[in-house]
Amino acid sequence: MFKTIFLIVLLVTTSLLNAQETPDENRDKIVAALENYFFLEREAIHLHLDKSTFLTNEKIWLQGYVINRKTKKAFFTTNVYVVLYDEAGTVVTEKLVYAYNGTFSGVIDLNPKLHSGLYYIQVYTNWMNNFSEDESSIFKINIINPQEGIKNYNKIDEESLDITLHPEGGNFINGIKNTIGIRVKDCRNNAPDNLEAMIQNSKGETLKTVRLNAAGLGKFEVTPDDDFNNVSVTYQNKSITKTFTDKNGIGFGLEVNNFSMEGKTIIKIKTNLATMSIFKDKKAYLVVHQDNKQFIYDLEINKNALEQTILLQNTDLFGGINTIRIIDNNLKEWANRTLYNAPKKEAPIVITKNGRKADQLEFVGYAATANTNLSISVLPTDTKSTAENYSIVAGLSINPYISEPLINANYYLLQPKRITNYELDLFLMNQTHPKYNWENIKSSKPATNFSFDIGLSLKGTISPNIKNKTDHKVKIVSFKDQIIKSTEVNDKGEYLFENLILTDSTSLAMSVLKLPNFESVEGKINYQLLNRKK
Repeated sequence: MFKTIFLIVLLVTTSLLNAQETPDENRDKIVAALENYFFLEREAIHLHLDKSTFLTNEKIWLQGYVINRKTKKAFFTTNVYVVLYDEAGTVVTEKLVYAYNGTFSGVIDLNPKLHSGLYYIQVYTNWMNNFSEDESSIFKINIINPQEGIKNYNKIDEESLDITLHPEGGNFINGIKNTIGIRVKDCRNNAPDNLEAMIQNSKGETLKTVRLNAAGLGKFEVTPDDDFNNVSVTYQNKSITKTFTDKNGIGFGLEVNNFSMEGKTIIKIKTNLATMSIFKDKKAYLVVHQDNKQFIYDLEINKNALEQTILLQNTDLFGGINTIRIIDNNLKEWANRTLYNAPKKEAPIVITKNGRKADQLEFVGYAATANTNLSISVLPTDTKSTAENYSIVAGLSINPYISEPLINANYYLLQPKRITNYELDLFLMNQTHPKYNWENIKSSKPATNFSFDIGLSLKGTISPNIKNKTDHKVKIVSFKDQIIKSTEVNDKGEYLFENLILTDSTSLAMSVLKLPNFESVEGKINYQLLNRKK
């Protein structure tokens, strides 16, 4: 009897395990698309500047950090390009900076003749050129020419003030309650304070009003019965109206909330009967991913599940930005949304005052991890030279995954609470477009057309008058930088030094040596120093 019962239990358990492990080709295709598109390593770069407002006779001091997005650890990148642009996008100066163990530092000398205005520092690597998305990082600064004075870029430009509307998930679906995001800003991302948006129907009647936050962001809910037609705001007695026409008969509404319940994320998927009718023989999946890391849920599609809720523990999500998509078995995307999940806090770095000598303060730091790097900018208490807009947390875990960088990141991240979490989610919901387009992900795979630059390459030819060229070597020497290297010469008289790490303004002495006695040979040496460009 005991053996019979045991056998029945074993058979049932085995059957359940087999059912759970039944392969799903559609899931495999989704996973393969993500794996292929994010197969190549991607970098994230953050800059720490000494301040954000500079006079033209000053220097811009900077320290940068480079991580591998997949591992969140320091990357082996060595060549980082730092480019300063003016407001018109003209290159003011460009530098190649050496990075080691995920950090780099440098200085940009400003020209006293520069005009007052907004300038932009872009940092990127040659490897980033392999991707269709812009993987570089850009930092806005203000430069003041004392002869011209400061320009006020915080004043609202009324002529460029505009309203954009963003249905949550990307679609406005008939027959369901839809959430619509509102964003009001001018051409410089300035938003008026205390704006109130009026939600109106086709007759011009006000359905409801919505108070926008200091960043010009808000959201509201409407149903098809509301006859929602447009959103209108008034600023300085000027009325701005945006008519909404992007309504879809079928599709899915995707509503995400990770600020109402501590430690949990609520995902609501809503649809209508018209959508049900075309999903008779289809399957749908909820995909949550960060780069190639992912997990996938089956969605129930039937007339009794027009609205379904999935409750996730935040500990099950990826630290940083998560992208949520609804994908069907034909790999068509029906909705997408990004959310931010605060990364797990690592062991803190402790810095304490260690002593004082005259006008110098000494500090000592303690960190739980090896090779910890720290950069500090010291400014007067009431300084107006820094806006504190850029956070390393945003720079490495948020901005690399969204199309528009997070402005005033410290407001959301330094002391997170329910209201700031809500406003950060509001910002993500109102992104103009997703940075990573699903059509690109499922149909293409980035190729390595651009190399990982490591240092510089020095190549050229020796004099054509030298016979038996392979019996020679080219030698370079810099006693100041402690460089002594030699390389082979091929039968065409060509030589190549790769991965040279040279400081700015390094002088190299070059010579041709004849084997086997390494005798110096007279003759012209042609050379080119190469990195991304000559």
